[in-house]
Amino acid sequence: MSHKKLYSIHDKTAAMFCPPFSCVNDAQATRAFQSNMQNPDSNIARFPADYNLYYVGEFNELTGELEFEEPTKIITGLEMLKTIKAEQPDLLEANETES
Repeated sequence: MSHKKLYSIHDKTAAMFCPPFSCVNDAQATRAFQSNMQNPDSNIARFPADYNLYYVGEFNELTGELEFEEPTKIITGLEMLKTIKAEQPDLLEANETES
């Protein structure tokens, strides 16, 4: 595979995008966002309404070229929180009691 998709997390409070990261597809990027959401020490977990995951372009691994596109929202922090609560309610409760 010569192309990787680029994603960025937008911080509404800071009014800026975080540095982009690469993934194979939206599902893998969503899983990385979910992992951050499940880390009780992350700001994404503390303030889920402030963060959204966006697709921002592609990186060609063969040529090194970057192709940026208009940011496209993949999932919001609140949508991810709902998904986690529905799929893994015990995990979130354990994280909340540790805080």
